[in-house]
Amino acid sequence: MVVSGSEAQTLAAKALVSWVAALGKTVAQTEERHNRFEHVVDIIPAKLGAAAIDFRIGRDQTFDLYIGTVIRVESLPLSHEYLIEICEAVSRGDIEEEEWRRKGRVLKRTMVLHLPSGDLYGTEQVSVFGTCWSDEHLRRRYEPYG
Repeated sequence: MVVSGSEAQTLAAKALVSWVAALGKTVAQTEERHNRFEHVVDIIPAKLGAAAIDFRIGRDQTFDLYIGTVIRVESLPLSHEYLIEICEAVSRGDIEEEEWRRKGRVLKRTMVLHLPSGDLYGTEQVSVFGTCWSDEHLRRRYEPYG
């Protein structure tokens, strides 16, 4: 069955909201907002050390993904299975983040989300020199949701 872009958006958002609802409000909650271009579903964990997820679902049957402080992946193919695979990996804490600083200022951040279908990588490079002259290197793992 072929569905339109707006129908796919709605179905994907419902799948995410249902997945979070099954966890229970003491584990995570969702916030939704939409405009004419995208339907945004934020998954907010109750546990402080766990990573939030921001799904921005487009009418072109793709989605953009924001996790933690680093991962930003755009134009991923929209499928319910993939959305839930990402949610489950984040909820298990299958994320690693690294940060390089110089005198307290962020130079570069990287993150990997470990998925059964293949890892997703995100990089935020603030300095044109990358990690050169960094005086601090931090590694962080996010907590599981439950």
